[in-house]
Amino acid sequence: MATERMLIWEGPSALTGEPIVVLATGVPKASGRPSRAKASNNAKTGDMIQIAILTRDVNPTEAIKQGRDVDICGNCTHRSKASGGVGDCYTHKNLRRGFAQTSTWKAHKATGSAPFRLEAFAGKRVRFGSYGDPAAVPFEIWQAIASVAEAVTGYTHQWRTADPRFAELCMASADSVEDRREARLKGYRAFRVRLATEARQTGEVVCPASAEAGFKTTCSTCLSCGGTSTGRRQDIVIVKH
Repeated sequence: MATERMLIWEGPSALTGEPIVVLATGVPKASGRPSRAKASNNAKTGDMIQIAILTRDVNPTEAIKQGRDVDICGNCTHRSKASGGVGDCYTHKNLRRGFAQTSTWKAHKATGSAPFRLEAFAGKRVRFGSYGDPAAVPFEIWQAIASVAEAVTGYTHQWRTADPRFAELCMASADSVEDRREARLKGYRAFRVRLATEARQTGEVVCPASAEAGFKTTCSTCLSCGGTSTGRRQDIVIVKH
């Protein structure tokens, strides 16, 4: 299936007020529009439309170096050291392999992207925040897509301060047992990252798309990480990777 890159939204980050842009890749191509894009080949997530939140005026690679990733990562502990984080975000490690988000950003700057068409997401499986935190973007943007999609997945580190409706569509990214407990009290389901030496807690299930679970499935098949809207109650846990 031919796909295209789509401009979902651009405006001020809800986290810092700086300009950001939201781009989707793997979107079914509109009839008559030329495209050389392909569906997602992410082995863990499977074939899902991927939506990235990016700084508008600085490419992602430079944003990390300059500490501008705070505009789309907020207070996430794992953001760049330049922005006050510990610098261990697994998506940032892709810098050594060319960093696909930078290619997407540059392509958008060079040739633009298809205009937003809500109908393109009808019946599709969509990943909110393949890069960046969905809470940097107004909730209504995600709500509209979720209203027509078959299913969505998403994670936010901003669960302490974000619009509480994000609990419907996103998991709270938890870095400790204490984080998980607090997020649950705020109405979120949690996705907790643990060390291999840490025990799984009651009410947690191991991510079935993880190495520790033997890659039993993909995110596009599991679809558990869609917040409370999935109707599931258990939290997800994964060994840090």
